[in-house]
Amino acid sequence: VLVSGEKASLIVNYKANSAELLKNVNLGIGVDNNLGERIFALSTELTGQTFDFLPPKVKIKVEIPKLPIAYGRYSVTLYLTVNGEICDWLSQAAFFSVENGDFFNTGKTQEGQGSVLVDHTFTSE
Repeated sequence: VLVSGEKASLIVNYKANSAELLKNVNLGIGVDNNLGERIFALSTELTGQTFDFLPPKVKIKVEIPKLPIAYGRYSVTLYLTVNGEICDWLSQAAFFSVENGDFFNTGKTQEGQGSVLVDHTFTSE
């Protein structure tokens, strides 16, 4: 179980069908809510972290410093390309649950106001 507002890690264990070194590898991870709506996506391509080379059997870890989603159950879609070609695209490859946490460091949690938590401040002039 993950907790909103806390550090979270997702680990993808991947094994290719061949023993060859994988080149130019991009991994995309889509996170969907219980209605199947995409909440957010994580991508090596978007962060400029394409893997030049990976072994055919590899563990890829992505870290989220402050999990920005509220209480609920979520599914993960995995999308992997090697040299620009789609190798795998798995919908609902995994599921995870999130418990309410102190995302805003106020002792309060967001209930029933959507899935995404956004850090913010208010000012007046």
